[in-house]
Amino acid sequence: MRVRMGWVLRNALIGGVVSGAGLWLLIQFDAGKRLIIALVDRTPSPAAAAEVSPQEGRFEGLDRDRPQLATRLRPVITGVAQPTDVAGVPGHPDRAVVLSKGGTVALVELGTDTHTPWITLEVASTSELGLLGIAFHPDFETNGRFFLNHTPGRGGRRAATVISELHTDPRTLSTPVQRGDLLSVDQPYQNHDAGQL
Repeated sequence: MRVRMGWVLRNALIGGVVSGAGLWLLIQFDAGKRLIIALVDRTPSPAAAAEVSPQEGRFEGLDRDRPQLATRLRPVITGVAQPTDVAGVPGHPDRAVVLSKGGTVALVELGTDTHTPWITLEVASTSELGLLGIAFHPDFETNGRFFLNHTPGRGGRRAATVISELHTDPRTLSTPVQRGDLLSVDQPYQNHDAGQL
């Protein structure tokens, strides 16, 4: 099960994905010039381990007075322009994908700080348009299906939000093939069109 969160804070787009590998954080600073993707390491330092206690589902009082969960951020990849989403690849604990607003899905080799383009789509990317989200099919490890949320370049015509289905070999992660569009919704404006799958 994946849980997603995201918010915009000035020029920093911050988002997170909880996957089997842990909590991924996607942090962008300076309008796309710097990016940090980090994996939250929930293993506390030996000194902090003794202080960690189970968290309760209450939000009473000041944060500093509640038990704290010791965490440590570990950078995973840098250098992806205008990231919009990040996800672990099912069946590949050493791989993740990072989406770029401009239309590229980068395949990331965790622990090496390297990434290569896996897919490039032609998208309209002004305002809040672009390549916006990815979701892997629950049976991706056997069927290789996944889905992208994007706004295709349409030659000056009004933007549309499109959900496309793609397929790859789930073992080798070969170059994906687009199988078709599942949904297309015309958008009246170039903003407020984003959303997670």
